[in-house]
Amino acid sequence: MRTKVKGFEVYTMYVAMKAHFKTKSYDFVEFGGRIRSRVSSYEKRKDKYYFEKLAKKYNEQEVKEILLSNILENDELWIGDTLEEQAENVWRKWIARKDSLERNFRQEFTSICEHMEDNNVSFHSFFTSTDGDHPEILKWFLRKEVSVETVLILDSLLSFMKRLDKELEDDIVWKEYSQKISKYKSFFKADQKRFRKIALSVLNSYDIQDK
Repeated sequence: MRTKVKGFEVYTMYVAMKAHFKTKSYDFVEFGGRIRSRVSSYEKRKDKYYFEKLAKKYNEQEVKEILLSNILENDELWIGDTLEEQAENVWRKWIARKDSLERNFRQEFTSICEHMEDNNVSFHSFFTSTDGDHPEILKWFLRKEVSVETVLILDSLLSFMKRLDKELEDDIVWKEYSQKISKYKSFFKADQKRFRKIALSVLNSYDIQDK
């Protein structure tokens, strides 16, 4: 059943979703998307039209997914951009990644393992910062060679992000993307045992140092 949503509710979701990714203290899922917002302030907004149009075009779950996928892509997202074709494309790609999670993870982790074997890169070093340099996993993510979902799955298996947070505590780029990836965890669920089995099956097909 399509749950209808009002313009003010879209506005509240938008504010809450941005707060989720921008701040460490607020969690959209924990608070059920509730955040302090006033109808009187909303009614005076010059961009009210876009919230109202989104409410007419999509249902509640779709609005949430559009906001999540697009803010994940661009945390400076302007609400008017969510009505553009690009925003819908980002949303559709996010849905496709979610629906093909195992296949995508296998493909992306296979690419990582091939890179390690072909370039004599040790498994540990791929997820490690050397002398303050960005780790390979971040470089691959920034080049969009691995998805945020693959990074989260690998971190759930290897726990490298907390270590990198300490090693790169003064690195602006790492801090920005570490927070974004970590905050996405609230919306992301994966069967750790299942993905550990997939990771091991891929890893054991390659000759990689210290795997």
